[in-house]
Amino acid sequence: DLIEDIFIQLQYACQHYPGHPETIIDAGANIGLTTLYYALRFPEARIIALEPDPSNFELLRENTKHLPNVILLNEALWSEEGAVQIINPDAESWAFRIGAKSGDDSSQTTATTIDALIKRFELKRISILKMDIEGAEREVFLNAKTWIDLVDMLVVELHDCIQTGCARNFYLATANERWVEYQQGENVFMVKHNRVE
Repeated sequence: DLIEDIFIQLQYACQHYPGHPETIIDAGANIGLTTLYYALRFPEARIIALEPDPSNFELLRENTKHLPNVILLNEALWSEEGAVQIINPDAESWAFRIGAKSGDDSSQTTATTIDALIKRFELKRISILKMDIEGAEREVFLNAKTWIDLVDMLVVELHDCIQTGCARNFYLATANERWVEYQQGENVFMVKHNRVE
């Protein structure tokens, strides 16, 4: 149950993040429960929430409409900008997966990248980058060299069970001594050494 995972088990708690994060990216925001949690926990942070599925996005909009610090994007996080599509449109609403666009436009959505978000919102740093994107993290972390140093904390659910290479690309992108790793529920947390409490 997502509510229990987020609000009772505190699987996204970021306990080792000191101070007050300025910018949080919630990639794979679904209907907005994690976005709500971060907005309550860090009310001064700007939160950029991405959700590619239109029906999930409408619920995300409804659930966060009272939060002035939340920016909503009906987009998928991917390795490059352009059109992608939901490759399993009949799946449960929390399990939609993104893939390269084929001929079918019915489940097409717009893709963005971390670099594009940094440019669009003039981000100097990303305090917390949360990612639950059902295997697309393999693509996102393949091209992480340009932005990984700007991130203070990563909160990522890895999905090697559905997309081989997710963990490999994630750990290659973070393969230096500047990260402290810990696990919380299904999420891997990476926090910069100089940001650990």
